[in-house]
Amino acid sequence: SASSYDWSNVDAQMADATHSGVGVLAILGSIYWPSSTPVVPSTSFWSAFVTAFVQRYDTVWKPAGLRGLVIEPWNEPEQNWQGTAAQWATQIQLPAYQAVKAVDPSVLVHMATVDWSTGGQAWWNGVASALAGQNFVDLPGYHDYANSAASWAGPFRSWLASQGIHYVAVWCSEFGAQMAPPVPF
Repeated sequence: SASSYDWSNVDAQMADATHSGVGVLAILGSIYWPSSTPVVPSTSFWSAFVTAFVQRYDTVWKPAGLRGLVIEPWNEPEQNWQGTAAQWATQIQLPAYQAVKAVDPSVLVHMATVDWSTGGQAWWNGVASALAGQNFVDLPGYHDYANSAASWAGPFRSWLASQGIHYVAVWCSEFGAQMAPPVPF
């Protein structure tokens, strides 16, 4: 139940975000959640958690026409999920998407992988195959530490269209910026 969650840390962060007028990309879960031992939550437990989270924080800075809360189920699942893309899609991404939309259809759901060209494409193929014909993401995306988005953003959008994946926007939610000297970050 929602009363069994400790929201104290997140309450403070969300209050700061609301006070500052910034939106929040909330990354929910990882293979080490909710413990230091790898755990895969049951679908019902996961859905209940996502529902409770969105119910609690749905009002984070939502000025007219803008959505301040974005949910990302997991982060780079191809790097830290111990099963297949199809298992992750049906046990994590789709239940989270459905839970979010049941609370508030205007809250957007993100899905991000590493660069499209370095592993993200294979993961996205597995997810799209497992969830064919279903809505499961509003902000499909990737992380671009190779600084190559210009060369593959077009192919990613073309691939989304070929799969019939409807979306609001493509998001690059992590990227690297060259800093010199002495080390690139």
